[in-house]
Amino acid sequence: MLHWASVVFIPVFVGLIFSYALSPLVDWLQRRRIPRALSAAVLILGLLSGFGTIIYSLSDEASQLVEMLPAAAQKLCDFVHTRPGKTDNPLETVQKAATRLEQAAEESTPAEPVGRGVQRVQIEKPRFDIRDHLWNGTLGVLGMVYQIGMMALIAFFLISSGDRYRVKLIKLAGPTLSRKKITLQALKQINQQIQRYLLVQLFTSILVGVATWLCFLAIGME
Repeated sequence: MLHWASVVFIPVFVGLIFSYALSPLVDWLQRRRIPRALSAAVLILGLLSGFGTIIYSLSDEASQLVEMLPAAAQKLCDFVHTRPGKTDNPLETVQKAATRLEQAAEESTPAEPVGRGVQRVQIEKPRFDIRDHLWNGTLGVLGMVYQIGMMALIAFFLISSGDRYRVKLIKLAGPTLSRKKITLQALKQINQQIQRYLLVQLFTSILVGVATWLCFLAIGME
């Protein structure tokens, strides 16, 4: 069900995550007497325009990166090749072991007999049609724009509402004070855990980026 309805569920949950990530900043702006809806709208529009500007500004560097791919691949191949004084590197050893295992598996499996008069079938791939390619690409871009718009709207409404949905959930929990306290504690823990998760993701992404840059720098790749 989640797979079939991914067009609906993915924007909803990503918008929810963005609302948790941006709520502290909106709360800070609200304490500075800036309306919550205005600060949420400015913040989301600023993020969307910032991402668009970054993507547009990196288009030339992306073209240069594509042109540099053959040279980078050659540098990577030179790095993993056999070093002086060694016959095989670990990659070649693993490849040889995998080839031997495959040969042993083929030898232990008896071949199926093929009867006479069996007609050979050759599958031909359809010719490349540029119109189908452009149509599929256009649909993909439109779908991405739709999902980004839905995520932005959902995040905007959730941020603008503030604690209203929490109050409604507390009311739905039941009339007793104990149930309301448990529901409030659960919502606070969910909020803290999601924000902590986002901080951990940010830290690990920065760490992986720096480590990858250092590895490429060590083997002479830009």
